[in-house]
Amino acid sequence: MQKPLHFSGRGDYTTSQKEAAINEFKGNLFEFLVGQWLARFYGGEAAFLSRFQGPLKKQMVGYERWLREFDPGLLRSLPILSEKTANTVLEYLPQDIKNIFVVGKSIEAPTKKSLKEADLLILSNEKEYLLSLKLCKTNAFVNTKSGGVRSFLDKYFGDFDQALFWQERLSFCVDQSFNQMAYQLYEREGLDFEGSFDNQWEDA
Repeated sequence: MQKPLHFSGRGDYTTSQKEAAINEFKGNLFEFLVGQWLARFYGGEAAFLSRFQGPLKKQMVGYERWLREFDPGLLRSLPILSEKTANTVLEYLPQDIKNIFVVGKSIEAPTKKSLKEADLLILSNEKEYLLSLKLCKTNAFVNTKSGGVRSFLDKYFGDFDQALFWQERLSFCVDQSFNQMAYQLYEREGLDFEGSFDNQWEDA
């Protein structure tokens, strides 16, 4: 299981501490709620909720309490956003879903490298579906943990037929843009660019 942030009491927190806590807590609650909506649709809500007992349940209640105090508007929005998300996800899932796990929140959930950055593991009779959830404001940026521009599309969208094609196109554009930037920097310093940053650049 991932190690969560822990804040207790009303204490004096800096703005960055509050934002860090809100981001983690809203993410955990959002994953839970989307999973719960999906489990409810497939008739497995009781089994899903049974995995959130003891310390884990206390932890989730603490997250909810924190948001109620520091961002009540977000707390009210989470059930609505999670239901809409679940309904969208249902369009891509088969009817024979038998189990839903919040990755990292249940000792029953498989722990394999193949889970990658998944937040929900959804199991049917014949297949597993990995779902990564990002909750952000309109026009906000979504940063991956370690995707890397040269592997991002292939890694996260590899199931799509043209993922490799677009990954190669993106990598080519990155190389072209980098070379153009390097050429312009060398030109600005009155240097001859020979394909890579070298000693003359460091000396200058």
